[in-house]
Amino acid sequence: MQNKWKYKVIRIKTPTFAKAEVKAEVQQDALNRLGMEGWELVDILIGAHETSPQYYLKRPY
Repeated sequence: MQNKWKYKVIRIKTPTFAKAEVKAEVQQDALNRLGMEGWELVDILIGAHETSPQYYLKRPY
């Protein structure tokens, strides 16, 4: 039987004035929460003109 996947694309907003360490912690906390919900990070896309990356996640459907 093939797995069926549900996909999610998100951006994690961080304060623009925050230091890099704070931004990393905010992103880590958000990804950990999603991981506890069964989401698995598949890829990250950082656009040339984007301020925050897009995170691509999946979990069994």
